[in-house]
Amino acid sequence: MKLKIGENIRHLRRKADLTQQQFADQMGVSCQSVSRWENGETYPDMELLPAIADFFHTSVDSLMGILYAEKEKQAHETFDALRRECLEPQIDTEKVVSLIRDIRRNFLDSTEAWRLWVGNNRCFRMPEVLPEIRQTAEAYLALHPMDYWVIETMAMVEDEEKIEDFLSKFTPSYDLSRRTLLFERYLERGDRERLEPERRFKFYQAFDDLFEPVTLLGLIEDTDAEDDAAIFQSKLLDLVREEHGGCEPDKWVCERLNLGISRASISARGGKIQEALCELEEAVLLLENTMRISAPQELKTNCRWLCGMTWIAEEIWDSPSQDLGMLERAVTIYTDVSGMNRHRIRIHFLIYPSIYRDNIANLKGKECLEDLPQYQALLSRLDALIEHRPRE
Repeated sequence: MKLKIGENIRHLRRKADLTQQQFADQMGVSCQSVSRWENGETYPDMELLPAIADFFHTSVDSLMGILYAEKEKQAHETFDALRRECLEPQIDTEKVVSLIRDIRRNFLDSTEAWRLWVGNNRCFRMPEVLPEIRQTAEAYLALHPMDYWVIETMAMVEDEEKIEDFLSKFTPSYDLSRRTLLFERYLERGDRERLEPERRFKFYQAFDDLFEPVTLLGLIEDTDAEDDAAIFQSKLLDLVREEHGGCEPDKWVCERLNLGISRASISARGGKIQEALCELEEAVLLLENTMRISAPQELKTNCRWLCGMTWIAEEIWDSPSQDLGMLERAVTIYTDVSGMNRHRIRIHFLIYPSIYRDNIANLKGKECLEDLPQYQALLSRLDALIEHRPRE
């Protein structure tokens, strides 16, 4: 494929209202070199391409005339490569920095650019990587102002002495998020139809925060406090799920599983063995019913205040660990809400049987249970839910 670098340089130079000599002076080359580039006689040195692209505020790929589909393929491969490097037990920071620079120069406008800001925090906070990701975040926010994923990532990885500068530069001093502004707008106007989805999300978010143990406990490590929090959250869940009962999956599957296991632990440590086994039986049965889901299906919220908020569950194959060579069958539960920059944001949860199997196998208080046939039978039922296949 013949590259169109010369044609693109000529177009960009003329668009910038520069003569060949003026552009040559900016690049530190001769006017004859620019002329030969534009006539297709030669190409610029590879080392010079990033400087030319930066000068014209474009990417190296665009400068070279690489087609959109090919560029998106390259972006996908590059983000995959970065993800693999970030998940390595021993991270090669030189490789990571090289990949981030490639992304900054070429793929910030890709449809997959959001992937840079999801799940890489452990790597990004490393001293060798952070300066590069800081520079990339500023470039990304210039293209996508106030992007949630970038701001959240930088809030997690930025150095303590620099975090205030970042937040002052890229966030308002109080909540001016799209959701808050629309809620206030439709409330003030009495627009009941448009207010409704914002009200539902506001209600959901408030309860979702309360189901996070850290919201109640912070970072303290106190078994009694953790037990009290689990009991409080269980009562709250019963309050939210007005039509609860049975072991069929609904929107609250994750909360029900986690709290069921917590209550089983409390009962086991209190010597209430039969109660603990009943709690675990309900949790395992709920997980079995959930894992029967394959094709997308809508889940009930069992809450009048969330009526109209649609949650979907479907089968997915993904990796819950750093073993990127193997995939586990899981169920994802998700809903789409309008987000920043007119994009849709997907709120989702992943249910991996192996994680719940580990949680029950390592239950606090398991010493009272592990010799019981009923407990071992529950673990066997969990083992039967775990399916793996190699990544293609």
